[in-house]
Amino acid sequence: VLQKPEMFAYLFAAPSIIGIPANIAMLFLTPFKSPEAFKKYSRIMFCAALCDLIGATALPLALPRSVSFHDATILEYNGFCTFHSVQLCWAASG
Repeated sequence: VLQKPEMFAYLFAAPSIIGIPANIAMLFLTPFKSPEAFKKYSRIMFCAALCDLIGATALPLALPRSVSFHDATILEYNGFCTFHSVQLCWAASG
């Protein structure tokens, strides 16, 4: 039985399972297989796919969760970067 944080980690990582391969395919297909009507916009679609690929890759690595109290906010990490150390999560998020 999955504990609650593990269940949410799998739930939030699920879009990345589809997003990473789809964006990789879009990166390779956009410059070569775009119809003539979309040739002007192929660079924009390429940049959008690249940015979305970075986001889809970073999400399951960090899985940040913000916990707010009366006078403070704590950023808790539940992603795969916690397997190494929490300091790695801190460095990755800036």
